[in-house]
Amino acid sequence: RSPNRAMINISIIKDVPNTTGTPVEARVSVTAHNLRGQIRRIPLREIKEENAVYYIGVFLVENQESIDFTIEAQPAGDSKILHASLKQQFFTR
Repeated sequence: RSPNRAMINISIIKDVPNTTGTPVEARVSVTAHNLRGQIRRIPLREIKEENAVYYIGVFLVENQESIDFTIEAQPAGDSKILHASLKQQFFTR
């Protein structure tokens, strides 16, 4: 653990009627952009458990740094690429 390390956790869930959905494997990529214009790819590790599949990335942040994340995911067996984005400001002190 370190105050300058952050983690992103991504799960891809397939809609299944009358359920909370089913986790699926996917090809997932995350790109981070900060206000200084720096761009970095966040390496992801796939974690498989009995009823879950998720992707975890760890990266460094500075105090009060704002990061825009761009996420792309292509579920296994699907040609469609899903897109998502989010913005987060980090406080390390």
